[in-house]
Amino acid sequence: AASGMGLAVSFYMLDIDARINSAEGAPPLPCDVTGHVSCSRAARSSHSAVLPGVKNAALGCLMYALVALMAVARLLTGAYWPVLLAASASFCGASASLYFLHLGLVVMRNVCPVCMAAHAINLLLWGLMLGWSEQIR
Repeated sequence: AASGMGLAVSFYMLDIDARINSAEGAPPLPCDVTGHVSCSRAARSSHSAVLPGVKNAALGCLMYALVALMAVARLLTGAYWPVLLAASASFCGASASLYFLHLGLVVMRNVCPVCMAAHAINLLLWGLMLGWSEQIR
């Protein structure tokens, strides 16, 4: 369920990015509250893509899909390796969230509501994966 929420938030952020970069320009977005509470400001920033040409939201989609796939693999096989892979991926997501949280709040001085939702989901997912791996071990 947490991976599904993360996928939804990541796809929404990709949609925001597509609207901003469209030929018609971006219509007013509901997540743009003020100059310092804005998801379009985060999407326009140079920090929205850590890898050249790959948006962070796209990486989030991959991570959430991997965690969901590993949860299904665990249920189908009963093996422990999917749990380890899912926990590792969620740790990477949580670590990236802390980094992006710092960039947004300290460097850009911007609060992105969509990004904050993704950060909360990443930290929740990592906590769930830690609990799941300990419970199974």
